[in-house]
Amino acid sequence: MLIERFEISGDDDLDLRSEEEKARAAVTNWMRWQGYLGHLDRWQQAAIWGALWGQTVLIWDGAGTDEGRVYVAALRKLADVVD
Repeated sequence: MLIERFEISGDDDLDLRSEEEKARAAVTNWMRWQGYLGHLDRWQQAAIWGALWGQTVLIWDGAGTDEGRVYVAALRKLADVVD
């Protein structure tokens, strides 16, 4: 069996940060998204979290449910907030 040669091209992005730096960046990004969600109405936040945790049915028999439509509206609002 021939051993495959492993190479890195110049286009590859290497993450040279320490584990602590990566963890800090992850927390910072999580808090940023929490801030974005904080700009939404309570029902929009609930729609996003419900979908994230699989607590709502977004599609039934190939069609969007009421909860699914609310979720899409919440995502549109979130996109506006992020922009």
